[in-house]
Amino acid sequence: MIVLTEAKPVRPPRKQPRSDRLNDRWISIMHSLVGVENAIVSDATPPIRQARRAIMRFLANLDGEPKDWNANQLNFLLERRIRSAVEASMRSLKGDFDELPRRWILVQARALLRSIPGSRVVALRDHIQQTADRRRLKRLRQTAGLPPLTEDEPLVPRTTTGLSIADQLPGILDELFRILGDDEMEAYLQTDEARTYIGAAGRALNRTTDRVSDALAKIARFEGETDDIVDEAGHILRQAERDIETIARTQAQVISFDSFEILMEYAGPLVDVIKYTTMLDARVCLRCAAASRRHSKGLSPGLYRVNDPEMPEIPIHNLCRCAYVPVPKGAPPPRDETYDQWLKRQSDAKQREILGASRYDLFKSGVPADRFVNNRLRIIKVVDLPGASRKK
Repeated sequence: MIVLTEAKPVRPPRKQPRSDRLNDRWISIMHSLVGVENAIVSDATPPIRQARRAIMRFLANLDGEPKDWNANQLNFLLERRIRSAVEASMRSLKGDFDELPRRWILVQARALLRSIPGSRVVALRDHIQQTADRRRLKRLRQTAGLPPLTEDEPLVPRTTTGLSIADQLPGILDELFRILGDDEMEAYLQTDEARTYIGAAGRALNRTTDRVSDALAKIARFEGETDDIVDEAGHILRQAERDIETIARTQAQVISFDSFEILMEYAGPLVDVIKYTTMLDARVCLRCAAASRRHSKGLSPGLYRVNDPEMPEIPIHNLCRCAYVPVPKGAPPPRDETYDQWLKRQSDAKQREILGASRYDLFKSGVPADRFVNNRLRIIKVVDLPGASRKK
């Protein structure tokens, strides 16, 4: 079961700009997402772990040598046990991932609205309903096979109210949360993006059963000992457990990004620029570091206009920890340290460990880290880097 507990950010200075306050709050909820991932992994991996122990005991207690075992019958029994474990993990993932989108988009919405003046939130009133109507009509047209709705096509305007800002605010927020948590997420759960983990788990299952089958055949062919196959089966199923963890953490990031995109469509009066943010530590890959330096035309590095088609889609890779942070309209972007600035603060040994010898030499000569990645955010091989020497 998912328990959402928002991490408490360090109390900011009183005169901190709104964009910095929102940035700190957003980083805080992204740390909370790690806790959500941990809970999902904790729910999903026990069936694999139990299957590993049961299979290792079963193999250890078989009579005779591996070369004398009935390989076909054994493969059938092991595949059935592994498949049963993966299906149990999938049921756990489905329960969590059916729940997470509805709850996470509200966590994001609350973090955004806490950093926006009440007078600005009232501007959401018409925009919320117009956006909801437009998105609903878009889905209906897609279902009916009709042409998409054009951006300048008018919708019926909503009636205004004479209530004060203070009186309007609760109703506006309730309407936004209802649309995001119910209407939008119900539609989202029907999309391919919301079910990415299903295909990934199926591929992981096939890899695991193939590895076990190959291991049985190999050890029998070379007359290995029972202990050999027990150890190999344990190794393969530990990898299967890691596969499920990777799938769970990556899907949580997919949901976080998709819910953020939906929220940004409703946040038009509040946000028109977002900032790409990555964790600054030794685990950050060069692809993510490069993405944090790209930007929309005319904006500073790391800044993108909402719905810019050139905006990198997160997660960039499995176990990606990057995120987009909204920048309130009229506020300067948050002042963050860049990856290159962070890397230069590290020791020479740490830089060499992160970059490798050849890229380290280029970086020390003044080549920025984003030059090690091409326009498609793929890492360039050392042999293809201008001026690089091939070192071990």
